[in-house]
Amino acid sequence: RFVGVAPPYDTIVKNPERWLKEKEVRRSMLTEKKILDSVTNIITHKISSDLIDDIAGTARGEMHHLVYEYFLSTYGVRSLADFYLLELIEGLKMFLDTNQRIGYLARAMRLPWGGTKMKDAHLYFYLEVWRELCSFMVDRKKEAVIKEKRKDTARKGTTSSKGVTTAGSQQDPTHIITESLNTLNSKQQRDEALGFKRIQVWKALRRAMKSIFEHSWMPSEYTSSEEIEEDVLGIGQQQMTFDSALEFAMNEMYKINTDRRSILRQAFISADADQSGRLDFNEFRDLLKVLDPTSTNHSALHLFRELVRDGDDDTIDPEMFVDVMQEAQLDRPCHLNRLASVQQGVGIDGFLEMFREATAETNALLNLAQFAHILQRSKGKPAQMQHATNKFQTATRNIPAINETVYSEIIRDVFMIDRLVVSPGADDSNGVRPHSSGQGGYQTMANQGTFGSAKKSNRPVKTAGSDADW
Repeated sequence: RFVGVAPPYDTIVKNPERWLKEKEVRRSMLTEKKILDSVTNIITHKISSDLIDDIAGTARGEMHHLVYEYFLSTYGVRSLADFYLLELIEGLKMFLDTNQRIGYLARAMRLPWGGTKMKDAHLYFYLEVWRELCSFMVDRKKEAVIKEKRKDTARKGTTSSKGVTTAGSQQDPTHIITESLNTLNSKQQRDEALGFKRIQVWKALRRAMKSIFEHSWMPSEYTSSEEIEEDVLGIGQQQMTFDSALEFAMNEMYKINTDRRSILRQAFISADADQSGRLDFNEFRDLLKVLDPTSTNHSALHLFRELVRDGDDDTIDPEMFVDVMQEAQLDRPCHLNRLASVQQGVGIDGFLEMFREATAETNALLNLAQFAHILQRSKGKPAQMQHATNKFQTATRNIPAINETVYSEIIRDVFMIDRLVVSPGADDSNGVRPHSSGQGGYQTMANQGTFGSAKKSNRPVKTAGSDADW
C-alpha cells in the first residue's frame, strides 16, 4: 500500500512517485471542465465494455478496476496510467460537489471520501439511463437509412470465391450505441450544451426501470401512456440538461428502492415469530419460501450462512436481510407481490367488515379489546398480530380508541395491503393506472376503487415500452 494514495487504488497503482512529486503543480492546473471530460469518457468506456462483456457472456468488470484499465489502454505505459489515474482522483476530490457526474463516479470507484459506495444495481441503472439518453443524440433518419441498406445487403447475400452464397454483413449490435456515446463525448469536449426534452428523459427512465428493476415506471404528471402522448400540459416538451436528467432518474430510482426496502423490512417483522428483532434460520427459511417458492433448504442454508458469516451469532438483523435480498434480486415485483398476497390474511374487505361490526354500537371507534378480537379472527401470523397491537397502543397513547382511518393505516402497514408492486406491463395489460403519488410505484387498492371511487378511463391504455409510444 502506498501512503498518500486513496484506497482501493493504494494497492493497484505501482508507480505513484512521479505524481506525489508533481502533485501540487498539477493540482493547480486542474479544472472542472478537464475532470468532467475525463469522467464522461470513462463512463462511456464502461458502458461499451459492459456491452462487450454481455455479448460475450462474461461477468462485467468492477468500476474501480475498469477505470485503471481505461488509463492503461489510453496511455499504454503503466507509469503514465498511474500518473493520470492519480490526477483524476485528485480532480474528483477537488470538484466532488460541483457536478453530479463527478460525484457518482467517485462513489462508483469506491473512493473513501466519495460517499456511500454505489450498489451494483444502482450503478447499472445509472449507466442504462446514460446509454438511453445518448441514443437520442443519434440522427434517427440517417440511422434508419443505414439500417435499411444493411438489411438489403443481408437479404441479397454475397458469393464467396468458392461459389458459396453467404449472408451479407450483419449490423454490428454495438454500432448504434457506440455512435451515440461518441456523440456525447464530442459534445462534451466542445463544451456544447447537452439537453433533452423531458419526454425523452421519461422514455430513458422507463426503459432503464424495466431493464434493471422490472418496474413499469410512469411520470407523476400523467397517469397513462395516452395522456403522455397527448401531453396537453406541454410538460414533455420542456428542456432538461444532461445532468438534471440523470439526477431526476436517480431520485426516482431511490424512491422505488426505498419503497421496496420498506416492504422487505415489514416482511422481516412479520416473520420474526418471537419478536426478538432478529431472524433465526427457521424463520428465515419460511420467509424465503414465500419470496421464492423454488428455494430449497440447501439454498436457504447457503444464503443464511452468507448472512451470518460476519455476525456474532446465528441470527440476522433487518438491514442485513434487506441488503442481501436486494443483492439476490428478491425485491422484484414477482417476489414482493407474492409476499404481499400471503401476508394480507382475510384481505381488506374482511378487515373493514370486522371493524364495522365491532364498532356498530360504539360510534365507529375501536378500543384495544375489540382490536384484539379482530386480530384473532384475521388468521394473521402471531408476529403480525403483536406488531399490530404495538402500533395500536402507540396510536392510543393519548386517546382510548381509534377511528376507521387510523385502523386502516395500521392494517395496511402490518398486513401489507395495498403493497402490490407494479411490474412491467402491469399498467398496460389490465388498463389500471399505476400509483403516481411520487411514493414509488405501488399499485394501490385505492386506485382500483376499494377505498374510494377513483375514476378509470374507458379508453384502452397503450403499451408504453416502444419508441412508437409516448
